Amino acid sequence: MTIPQLERAAALATRLMTLAPGESEEAMTALAHVLARQPATASVALDATCARISEADRLVALSIACAVLAGRRKDPTDGATRFHLHTENPVWARNLSPKALIGRYFYYAP
Repeated sequence: MTIPQLERAAALATRLMTLAPGESEEAMTALAHVLARQPATASVALDATCARISEADRLVALSIACAVLAGRRKDPTDGATRFHLHTENPVWARNLSPKALIGRYFYYAP
């Protein structure tokens, strides 16, 4: 991987740690696929959730991020581009049918 690719993987891993602490590898993989399809942000701030993540879990998140970006992990969302927690009901999702429920998130594909 090049330096920009590693930076993108690190940013993706940080987002995974923030959005999916304690989730299974399948759930993190699903989330990583959707996040990887979204526009990249220049920097991602570590929040309080990330500060409590163990080193082992950080490495798992980075490994998943790298594998997804390299195309080595199948997309369990089947092309989803949006998601939300299963405990929420955002306005944009009210008339849509989710494609999948993986971990704590519903996933929607166009």
